[in-house]
Amino acid sequence: MSTRGCSLVYKKVANKVPPRACSLPEDFCNLRRIPEDPPAPPFPSSYHSPDFVPGLRLTQDHLNLASSTGFDFLWPEELKLLQHILKGQ
Repeated sequence: MSTRGCSLVYKKVANKVPPRACSLPEDFCNLRRIPEDPPAPPFPSSYHSPDFVPGLRLTQDHLNLASSTGFDFLWPEELKLLQHILKGQ
């Protein structure tokens, strides 16, 4: 593809179209409503995560593979929480 006949032309400042100040119709207003009964979290949270029990989707082999690839920076309690969250999903 040759760029010989093509050139990018930018709009000059003199041709700039200034924004107009106007009000929007009521159909375009943002309504923020906080629900009275928000949905529950997908799993119950607690301060102490349970010990890992292998499941159907997250097995001990999967967890060992994930642990060997970069979870060395987590504290033991954080690792238990991560295992609990991964198993809950």
